Amino acid sequence: MGDNKLYLNKGNFKFEDITEKAGIKGTKAWSTGVVMVDINADGWLDIYVCNAGYFKGDDQENELFINTTPLTGGQGGATFT
Repeated sequence: MGDNKLYLNKGNFKFEDITEKAGIKGTKAWSTGVVMVDINADGWLDIYVCNAGYFKGDDQENELFINTTPLTGGQGGATFT
């Protein structure tokens, strides 16, 4: 249980937490699974997060994060809406 996390692999076992920059923190209480897929066929991977668990006021709906700014040459970070 906790916020979603997204890490950019910088190579040589170095990773950068780009969660905030990417906008994929999520709004649900308990994420239970994730898949990356190019859902809109634009050539960029999007993120689909499954949510579960019962928490008062949480509707447990899954979340789809559409990639709006892809990684370029392994630098920077993607952003999602």
